[in-house]
Amino acid sequence: MQCETPWLFLRLSAKSTEIEQFDCSEQQSRARAKKYLIHNQQAVTGKMSARLETDRDVQAWKEYVSKAVAFLKRYSHLADAYILDFFVKESWSTIPGSWGQTLDFWSAEKLSAFIAGDGTDAPKSTSGPPAVVPPLSLLCYGAACRTVSLAPAGLETGATAGRPPTLQTVSLAPAGLETGATAGRPPTPQTVFLAPAGLETGAQSPHRSALAACPARSGQGDGHSDAASGSPVDAATEAWPEDAAGELTAAGGQLRALHHVFRRHVKPKKQHEMRRLARLVELTAPELVVDLGSGQGHLSRYLAYGSRLPVVCLESNAVFVRGARTLDEQLEKTMMKREGCVLSARPLHSACHISEDMDHREFAEMLCRLTGAPAASLRFTALGLHTCGDLAPLMLRQFVRSPHCGAVVSVGCCYMKLSTATDAWHGYPLSEHVAAVAAAQRYAMSYEAREVACHAIEEYASRLRGGGEQHLKIHAYRAALERALVAWDPALKHAGLRGVTRGHTLPFEEYARRALARLPVAAESLDLAPAAADLRQWRRVVAFYSLRLMLAPVIETVILLDRMLYLWEHGHPSILVPAFDPKLSPRNFVLMAKKR
Repeated sequence: MQCETPWLFLRLSAKSTEIEQFDCSEQQSRARAKKYLIHNQQAVTGKMSARLETDRDVQAWKEYVSKAVAFLKRYSHLADAYILDFFVKESWSTIPGSWGQTLDFWSAEKLSAFIAGDGTDAPKSTSGPPAVVPPLSLLCYGAACRTVSLAPAGLETGATAGRPPTLQTVSLAPAGLETGATAGRPPTPQTVFLAPAGLETGAQSPHRSALAACPARSGQGDGHSDAASGSPVDAATEAWPEDAAGELTAAGGQLRALHHVFRRHVKPKKQHEMRRLARLVELTAPELVVDLGSGQGHLSRYLAYGSRLPVVCLESNAVFVRGARTLDEQLEKTMMKREGCVLSARPLHSACHISEDMDHREFAEMLCRLTGAPAASLRFTALGLHTCGDLAPLMLRQFVRSPHCGAVVSVGCCYMKLSTATDAWHGYPLSEHVAAVAAAQRYAMSYEAREVACHAIEEYASRLRGGGEQHLKIHAYRAALERALVAWDPALKHAGLRGVTRGHTLPFEEYARRALARLPVAAESLDLAPAAADLRQWRRVVAFYSLRLMLAPVIETVILLDRMLYLWEHGHPSILVPAFDPKLSPRNFVLMAKKR
């Protein structure tokens, strides 16, 4: 049975965002789809801007989040679907027949363009019969996915397609909030502050948020520079290359602007992240930086020795703590060989587990013991780079509750590890508004949905566009093997299998033999006969996964805006900055807040 239920999408107008329904079985002409999508160009590009200064603005954002949650609920069957269950649960039958007919004819390049949003959202069907046209419901699904999600700078969409996009602070305007000279066309992303009612924000306001007006530290010989005017955050981000590839050496892929002592043992992705994030940390004018989940201390080492900031590193893994201290010593030995070198204070590393039970007073006492600072003068910036699961919301709670925490700089990750409303303490939802919306709509964001939010849609689209679709055939191999495993023993559902290098190039029987090496079952015991028919559908597996992956930015948007609304409900302005190139670092949004 093909699903022929109405499909939800968002319709944009100059004044509001409306939810409409179209019957997916209705035949829509390409001319109508093109007219609709051109009229609603902002839905295609997903790039909008606005300043949030009043109750009315915040209310608009609350309505925006409500619509995003409604959108996710409507498509929860996609978000909650595991690709390895594709054949077991007959996932292709859950999408409308008209969608399937179109996707069957689309090439990998067309599918990539649809995922990334190339500016038309209505790919012309040249590889199939003229009668096969993309149904309006499918096109609007793609447009809506971008409308209700934050567009990471670096993803080529709309007017920026074909040339390097501009890297600026993220745009967060609800659909339809056209501002200034950008009305009627895709606006340029600007800094956005989510401020409590009565707190004026933005670069032009005499009462900007504390973060917008904070003084910027000058860089320590690392090429930092501040613009003469405008927000310090804008000044910092405008100086960054638009494509991270331009920052890396051609030979070894190392970050050119980073001193070699900070590049040792650090992958290019991490080099890119820590240099840009350090610049944003400096903008909070910290007296002390507390790096939570510091790992082996690469970021903290750069902050301490490069930016000359006092840093405390808190990491639950004692092995990482010992490794970080060793790397500190190695860096100091290298630097001391240079004549006239004066080292700054070494980062303080401590093995510590931050839990929901830790009171902010207990946290402050621990910092006082580590630093020797009196409680009366303790003031710190909480920092977390790709903090796993609940650690990011725990940081925000420390910021809200502790009088000693003056600022927070947070980059989340591993959303599937967030505790939810079903737990005693939960990292999602944090805000009262999102909790109320989820309860009213009876929508609980599943583990599967939060897991797909961590996937790299930019890399996937690039792989499709670059002819790498053959590598994605491995999804069909795994799904076909899952069918055979579940048929043999249902208890083996979603069993952990061994990874198989270049498995898509092997005969399926050989792939199965290698993948099952860790399980007490031999490939010869399974009925692999249906696999041949399953593998012929590998392009459908790729297409279905692509539809599911398009929801990833929507899910992440809801989680991030939930955190911003949580801060707003407690009286704190906040901003999101797409600091990293998403092709290099997919979780690229930095949440920043600073108390007045």
